[in-house]
Parts: sequence; C-alpha cells; structure tokens
Amino acid sequence: MAVLAVDGIEVLARHGVLPEERVQPQRFVVDLRLRVDAEAAADADRLEDTVDYAAACAVAVSVLSGPHRQLLESLAAEIGRRLLADFPALRGGLVILHKPDARMPVVCRDVAVRHRFGRSG
Repeated sequence: MAVLAVDGIEVLARHGVLPEERVQPQRFVVDLRLRVDAEAAADADRLEDTVDYAAACAVAVSVLSGPHRQLLESLAAEIGRRLLADFPALRGGLVILHKPDARMPVVCRDVAVRHRFGRSG
C-alpha cells in the first residue's frame, strides 16, 4: 500500500454558516492523503493503475466550487465520496479541509476538519 500526498490545494469559495459567507468568498485549503495499492502501478508503470493526483485535485476544486454548504464536515465528506467514485484504485484516505480565515470572535491560525474515508469490505 502507498499513500499519495497532495498538500495546499487552494480555492476561493462561499461556504459557511454566517450569511456573509454566502456573499464574500473565503480561502479554503485542502490536503489529501490517498491510499492506493501501488503494486500494480509500480509493476506496469501505468497511470490507470493508480490515482491521477492532478485529477484528484480537480475533484476537490469541483466540490469546493459547487453548491453552498454550511459545514466543513459536509464538504470534506463529499470530497471523499467523489474520490472513491472516480478512482477504482483508491482504497481510502484522509481529506484535511482548512478554513484559515474563518470568521470567529477569537483569533486563531486555522480551523480544519479531518475526514477519513474508505471502501467497505
């Protein structure tokens, strides 16, 4: 098993609970950890036997550019579902979704959710 790591996918999007978050875009940052059975890909040296990380990034961008959602948990779970649907070689992984400029009454460096996902069975 191998883990493909992609860090720092940045998207400006309008998600959140507050009304102004539907109007003013905010920065979201996605990190992916994608578990794949690397033996077939390593032996055959074929992209079809693994996960195309550029296409995986496009999935994250598509979800974040899509319809408004209130919760980071909902966005991260949708990214995981779409990745599993799009990549048969993907066994599971982790989506870390950051909202570094979250509107909060206290100063903090980052707000993030970590969503683990995988195939059943």
